[in-house]
Amino acid sequence: MTIGERIKKARKDKEMTLQQVADIMDCSPQMISQYENNKRKPKLTTIRRIATALDVTTSELIGSEGTEALALLAKAKELDIQIINKLQRLSPEAAADAIITGLIMRGISEKENELLELMGLLNEPGQEKAIEQLELLTKIPEYQKED
Repeated sequence: MTIGERIKKARKDKEMTLQQVADIMDCSPQMISQYENNKRKPKLTTIRRIATALDVTTSELIGSEGTEALALLAKAKELDIQIINKLQRLSPEAAADAIITGLIMRGISEKENELLELMGLLNEPGQEKAIEQLELLTKIPEYQKED
């Protein structure tokens, strides 16, 4: 079962309409519908808001596969923190070289790194708006990568 199907099931089990959930979340019912129909993938923060609106746990919406993925992400964050702590002990030049090398090894391009830096300057609503705009750009053929 997909996360969208779980959201829809939880909403129906609570006998709530799309409008009721949207009102609680202060968003459009179309957005909730897009999540339910797997046209958009909600971020974790949005999943938490949906879970609160539906009075269910985040785990119920994510399912076991998602819970395992979150555990892996938490482990990755823990490793990132350890790396940052080690980088802080280096000179600024050595730290910059290590970061660039790490990004290259991870397969992150300079453009992707620039996007991450810019996203880091935005608050959460700004980040959500930026993601929405990027999603719109991906639908314009002129900006799509050729396979």
